[in-house]
Amino acid sequence: MTDKRKRILITGASGFLAAHSAALFRREGWEVAALDLREPQGLYRQILPPDVPLFLGDIMDASRLDEVLAAFHPSGIIHAAAIVGPVPARGHPSNATRVNVLGTLNVLEAARARELRVTYLSTATLYGTRPDPRPLREDECPNPVGIYDATKLMGETLAIAYFRTYGVDVACVRPSFVYGPGAASGEYLLPRERYRTPFRA
Repeated sequence: MTDKRKRILITGASGFLAAHSAALFRREGWEVAALDLREPQGLYRQILPPDVPLFLGDIMDASRLDEVLAAFHPSGIIHAAAIVGPVPARGHPSNATRVNVLGTLNVLEAARARELRVTYLSTATLYGTRPDPRPLREDECPNPVGIYDATKLMGETLAIAYFRTYGVDVACVRPSFVYGPGAASGEYLLPRERYRTPFRA
């Protein structure tokens, strides 16, 4: 059996950052499994390595999450599943809060039960509107201005509380604007012929 320390489960695997994370971990020699509501489509299916098993399931379903973890036995979870972006969250605030906060709670609770590390994918947009172009510092206070930002900050707060209360090993990362192969915006910055072949399944 592969070393348990080199096994990672990635939630939200049909998303941009999750699919690329899966590909990166595989290149680094990790065993990777993916969890999502649906099969990745189009270029995401090409980015996600063909030897990465995909478990269909909802992070809102705690029993399904437990089944996946029992089947794969990872040492950690990259939690990327979410209602992403200000427009979907503003249109459906209840659903965004349910998935981004209570779904994250399910992931954290599953990690606590199995002593797994969690890397929580948050967002730099929770810093709010910037009055100037100076670089952000990690110790700057969040200033969420929308529903999406608020739900991601709630998820971070839960993650930190699970560390302080239960000792769950957590890390929260706040990526800013990301682009590249498969991105919904910004893909034009990379000529298609440069990445079509390497990501073909």
